[in-house]
Amino acid sequence: STLFPSTTLFRSLFVVMSIYPWVNFSGTESPFVKVFAAVGIPAAAGIINFVVLTASASALNSSIFTTSRMIYALTDDRNYFHKLSRAQVPTRAVNMSVAIISLAVLLNGVLQGKVFGFITSVATTTFIVIYALVILAHIQYRKSLKSPLAADTFKLPGAPVTDYLILAFLAFVFVVLFMQTTTMYAAIGTIIWFIVLILWRIREKKQKK
Repeated sequence: STLFPSTTLFRSLFVVMSIYPWVNFSGTESPFVKVFAAVGIPAAAGIINFVVLTASASALNSSIFTTSRMIYALTDDRNYFHKLSRAQVPTRAVNMSVAIISLAVLLNGVLQGKVFGFITSVATTTFIVIYALVILAHIQYRKSLKSPLAADTFKLPGAPVTDYLILAFLAFVFVVLFMQTTTMYAAIGTIIWFIVLILWRIREKKQKK
């Protein structure tokens, strides 16, 4: 069931917060480790730390794999990253992925205790833009249809009203990000990043002409 992970997480958090007040947790430590240490089972805390580290390493490995393959797939033969090694591995894309991920280590030295919040804020702002583009694509799709009945192929209840409601909600969330320092920097950085991408795309179109 697709609800199983969410249900398991809810139960785990319910048990944790039943034992330990949620106001005493912070983003710098695992709530599970803190609970086990508080009830006098430090060995269990160590095991959880080991599980968390191995899970993080596995997730990192998966991210490097998928990101490097995506970079390779989104480029063409003229691009620097569209090159394979003798073992048919996109080495250049892998190295680029590793270099970007390694920035987290540098950020940890500059923004001690704030890296997690900053990175999640960057992900949040990026997903907001992606979801907004999906909705804009749906609006454009409906406008391009010759018959309203053809819109049933990709249904969205209440469209196009719901399209604009979703865009308004995403805009509201984006504005909220400017209310805190960490999220504000991430929001500004995302805006700059997409502006650079747009300018780069315009430059490529001019070169093709």
